[in-house]
Amino acid sequence: MIGKTGVGKSATCNTMTRTQNFKSDSSGKSVTQKGKLGKMNWQNKKFKIVDTPGLFDNLMEDEVLKAEIVKCMALIGPGPHIIMYVIKIGRYTKEDIETADKLLQILDGNPFKYMIIVFTGRDDLEYHKDTPENYLLSVTPEFKTFAKKCDDRIIFVSNRSNDPDREWIDIYTAIEKLVSANSSYYKGELLEKIQEVKDELIDKIQQEDKHATREEAEDRVDKDIEKGGNSLIFMLGMPVVGAVVGGVISAFVAISLPVVAATGAIVGGGVVIAKRKLCTIS
Repeated sequence: MIGKTGVGKSATCNTMTRTQNFKSDSSGKSVTQKGKLGKMNWQNKKFKIVDTPGLFDNLMEDEVLKAEIVKCMALIGPGPHIIMYVIKIGRYTKEDIETADKLLQILDGNPFKYMIIVFTGRDDLEYHKDTPENYLLSVTPEFKTFAKKCDDRIIFVSNRSNDPDREWIDIYTAIEKLVSANSSYYKGELLEKIQEVKDELIDKIQQEDKHATREEAEDRVDKDIEKGGNSLIFMLGMPVVGAVVGGVISAFVAISLPVVAATGAIVGGGVVIAKRKLCTIS
């Protein structure tokens, strides 16, 4: 899940998982300050959902920004099948779309191929007796250009619905259609480097605990990464990871600075170097 603060990323995660495990707020204040992982089973399929903080607009120090990027990348490793860009109806600007577009272009490969645009607030449209089809007639030219890069994959959801199953089925249908079309997940240099380090940690657990399956070992690593434990610290200290993510952050800052400077938020990009020593997961 990617998108600005307050657009409904966490609420959409709750709708998908039919839980309240993701903290959500109806105000514009960011509730998700750290990446969070959710898991669910549906029709004999396992889903991992990662809720990201509002990286486009939060006031984050450089080290915190780097840690959250690495954490979210590690939690979705080896790569996401779907990237959901969440937008709230009536709450996006030309600058929002242009910034998102440029940020996604930083990533190698073609992330747009794996993207679904999710408009939250369908219930607001219904209240005003409007329709998604009619709403899309009024979107900006910048949004239309952005949507075309995503092959116009757009869905509308209501996170206040009394029928969350209906919302999930609509989302699931869009996911299945895209997964079938791509037949693989999004791959990129940063994801690959982080996954290599994560595999080391998983292998270490299996070496120490001969009874642990790979799935169990990965689950332990994921939980440790999510809470900011030694696994994440180890990843942040790897020069191979630091070099790649440092370049991403530098490009991120160069693009987002004109936008965040208007609100006084300046985000930098530093690299933490730690000794190369396989960590112990608590």
